Amino acid sequence: MEKAEIALTMSKETIFESLMHEYGPKILNMVYLMIKDQKIAEDITQETFMKAYMNWDYFRGESEPKTWLYRIAINETKKYVRSWSFRTIFSKLTLQSQQQAQSKVTDDTESIFFKQNGAVELRKLVLSLSPDYQQVIILRYYQELEMKEIAFILQIKEEAVRKRLSRARQQIKQMLESRGETWM
Repeated sequence: MEKAEIALTMSKETIFESLMHEYGPKILNMVYLMIKDQKIAEDITQETFMKAYMNWDYFRGESEPKTWLYRIAINETKKYVRSWSFRTIFSKLTLQSQQQAQSKVTDDTESIFFKQNGAVELRKLVLSLSPDYQQVIILRYYQELEMKEIAFILQIKEEAVRKRLSRARQQIKQMLESRGETWM
């Protein structure tokens, strides 16, 4: 349904209630995967919907509302990542996780853990990628968006999305192989 058709049948509040119900959890999950903090992810998600609501009249309908919301969420997440507080907090959390990783008992325990918790470990590998690679992996595989939608959200060409996906998969493959794991 196009924006004009939606606008004729529903009020702005009803539209946003529907959009929040349908896309709120997905956007929250995407932001959480990038930020790794539930409270901040909730704040960014709320800010995403507030900005969308305030700017609904400027939505030109060149894309689906879902794609527009994802673009706003990505931009809000990028803005937060660039902020001083995130860099400070994240560097402390990274140091703590590195110290915990060094205190693992044996490689056998790690291997068993990986097999039992493959999805968790894969998520950690994704989160260790650069933000550009994280974004395409999260949008493609976790949010199940099409290449065209990802390109629109990130404001890059579809070919650039394909290249980033390929490079991200290659980095994950290398990380797995360096740990003695096999690539899918």
